[in-house]
Amino acid sequence: MFLVDAELLSEFEPHLPPGHTPPLKLPIKYEIMETKQQAEADRQERREKRAKKAQLAAQKKINEKNAIYKPFLYLR
Repeated sequence: MFLVDAELLSEFEPHLPPGHTPPLKLPIKYEIMETKQQAEADRQERREKRAKKAQLAAQKKINEKNAIYKPFLYLR
């Protein structure tokens, strides 16, 4: 751990009062907003994948059922 003199820091960061750390690249509020938007987009993507997977499973079940009963259609 390094100890830095506040005056020395203020020479390199003249816009900051002594003893303060440099600001983040974005204010935290905007970072949280981006994170929430990304999380919502991820959730939506997972929902779509789940729906597509369920649809494919249902179609596969229908196809299997048709494959079983198709040979007996001529008996009607």
